[in-house]
Amino acid sequence: MLAELDKAKTAFFSNVSHEFRTPLTLMMSPLEIALNDPSALDRTTLEMVMRNGQRLMKLVNTLLDFSRIEAGRYVSASVTQFSSLLCSTALHFSKTYFFSFIQVHSKI
Repeated sequence: MLAELDKAKTAFFSNVSHEFRTPLTLMMSPLEIALNDPSALDRTTLEMVMRNGQRLMKLVNTLLDFSRIEAGRYVSASVTQFSSLLCSTALHFSKTYFFSFIQVHSKI
């Protein structure tokens, strides 16, 4: 039992490490180039660095949520917040589908 738990913990930390390494690598390479030549940093590169920073933030928040769940301190989002998010997502897609001549109906 203890060996299985240790194995699961090792696998978890290995997976987490890989999940963090990818966006960090994608951020550090352009930043390293920019340190040597600041004019080499264009908008597309900055947007990519920003996306990867946001991905890292999401990963950290997920880990913190997991930690809170384990400690019994997790408070989920309210139904109102969820409904609002769901409606805005549906609205976003309905605009996309409108231009594609596909109809989307949502009821909450």
